[in-house]
Amino acid sequence: KAFERLPEGGKDEFAYLRRSVNGLLDRIEQGQRDLMDSREKLSATLLSVGDGVLSVDIEGRIQFINPVAQRLTGWSAQDAAGRMVEDVFVIVNEFTRETVPSPVRRVFELNEIVELQNHTLLLSRDGREIPVEDTASPIRDMEGNTIGCVLVFRDFSERKERQRRIEYLSYHDQLTGLYNRRFFDEAIKRLDTAENLPLSFVYADVNGLKTFNDAFGHQSGDRMIQMVADVLKTSFRPGDVAARVGGDEFVILLPRMEESLLEGLVARIRGDAEKLVLMDIPLSVSFGWSTKTLKGQSAAAVMKTAEDYMYRRKISDSAGKHGDTIRSILSAVLYKSPAERD
Repeated sequence: KAFERLPEGGKDEFAYLRRSVNGLLDRIEQGQRDLMDSREKLSATLLSVGDGVLSVDIEGRIQFINPVAQRLTGWSAQDAAGRMVEDVFVIVNEFTRETVPSPVRRVFELNEIVELQNHTLLLSRDGREIPVEDTASPIRDMEGNTIGCVLVFRDFSERKERQRRIEYLSYHDQLTGLYNRRFFDEAIKRLDTAENLPLSFVYADVNGLKTFNDAFGHQSGDRMIQMVADVLKTSFRPGDVAARVGGDEFVILLPRMEESLLEGLVARIRGDAEKLVLMDIPLSVSFGWSTKTLKGQSAAAVMKTAEDYMYRRKISDSAGKHGDTIRSILSAVLYKSPAERD
């Protein structure tokens, strides 16, 4: 607003007063221009920022919602204006599906900045479920009184997926998709409790892999390992932990599994494996097992017993399987190259 200036002519006291008034009016106008400029810059920033932004009054009614917040919540600025924040910014826990308390209400209760808990989903008006992270901050007047709240939030989906992928790779074997040794070692610490007794271990080792690799190449050998892993994936309960702990070695941790049941379980798995054929050669796997029944027993020692038992059985299995493997390899080679038979 432009103010009309007073005439500044003369040299009396009133002329000096008029010049002072005009100077004050200049400062007021400049202050208004600066304030308007600041408001326009703030508005442009809030409209163009990549995060969702909404502000509410002290009652929790929405006064401003930027385009990103409109897109994420599914509410237009017109529809959201004047509504309670809980109607527009609807959030639940990802796992329990329970409603998460409004961070805006927490700001009003604590009179300080509040951040969302992890694993929070925003339920959009159009039915989408969006992982979000946010910060709610109080809006204070010149005297420091809270007069509202600003909520800044962002779509966490891509970052969450990257974190999930990194976590998956850090705990899984890339060739087979089974857990790796790192995860297995942590699982033992987590599951080695009195409540999980008897705690059983099954060790498995692929027979003839070196001979197979020499004959058909490591790519085919990798396929053999994958086939064995696929059998193991479908052979155990959801709470069991199957891991690849070496080149051709696997170990399975079975909480609350009686040792008397293991022999039948292993026989079934071995039978399932032997039904599969690669390069005209049936899969062959040696198994060993052992069970921790007492709280004072060492889980590592019990697992070592299962491993030793597996190697003893492997010696016995290999005596017959090695010749079968060689004959199968020769048969496959000669079938593909009849001229080589002579």
